[in-house]
Amino acid sequence: VGGRTRMTDRVWYAAPLGPLGRAAQGLAVAPQLRAIFAFRARAIARRFGLAPRSAARAATSESSARAVTNAV
Repeated sequence: VGGRTRMTDRVWYAAPLGPLGRAAQGLAVAPQLRAIFAFRARAIARRFGLAPRSAARAATSESSARAVTNAV
């Protein structure tokens, strides 16, 4: 992408246990996924010396994870 590297994460999962699993998804799984991808974005920003604004763009993985968890 314009002489840069683009990283894309796709996460698919289905909560087990029917309604109980869906409740756990909203209470535990989705927040954990957001935290994982926020950490990943910060680590990549540190590793590759991205400016804070670039790090925010790198955090699109976090919003993608949110969209995925909301769609499941």
